[in-house]
Amino acid sequence: MSEEENAGGNEQGSGGVGAGRDVTAGRDIAGRDIVTSTTQVGLSERAVLRLVIVVGVLVFITAACFFSGGIAVGVGAFAAINREVNSSLPVAQSVQITLQKIEALPEGQNFRVEFTERQLSSYFKFILAPELGIEDGKLRVISADQIAIAGSTDILGQRRFVATFSINPESAEPLQLQNAAVQVVDAGPSSFGWVAVPTLLLGPVEDRINQRLVGNFQITAVSELLGAERGLEIHGIAGSR
Repeated sequence: MSEEENAGGNEQGSGGVGAGRDVTAGRDIAGRDIVTSTTQVGLSERAVLRLVIVVGVLVFITAACFFSGGIAVGVGAFAAINREVNSSLPVAQSVQITLQKIEALPEGQNFRVEFTERQLSSYFKFILAPELGIEDGKLRVISADQIAIAGSTDILGQRRFVATFSINPESAEPLQLQNAAVQVVDAGPSSFGWVAVPTLLLGPVEDRINQRLVGNFQITAVSELLGAERGLEIHGIAGSR
């Protein structure tokens, strides 16, 4: 057999693949269909939905924490605390003199006294707050039966706080701590970034305020001043505590 015939035989052989010819590989080149598989990269629809729900819950909880202080203390308290009052040491000293005069009254004697918000704030800022370990102390009148104080104290890790007190005439402790919040994020003059805290933490402040601000007299009635300057009119009985 010649070399040409041998080469031709190889090209036509049943099992060979001849050089110089195009070869097309179909899906049945291995004698059966080739099985292909697809690998999914990422999360399934159910996992994505679960993730969205979890993130939504976390956002809600975070927002609730940041606004809980504002809700607990009340928007009115923040509005009052942010109100500008021209506090001064001489005004604070005048209030102290007035309280000393009330304490010097005969036991059982009725009295009436008016304190403007500026007077109350000055007394708290310059005299009472330093005794309580409170820096940058503020006191504001919210209504005839509620006041708010603010500042920073070691009790709360030197964070700014706002607390509201109810005024309860004829009570042994006329100033009762209602709610308190500390600032965790400084967001300006708003209730955002405040978290409510247990009032028990400010218990010593509540006790001291009742001892020093109210003195040893009994409050029988409180009304809000209706003049140009906000304040409180207090009726009481001397030496009744």
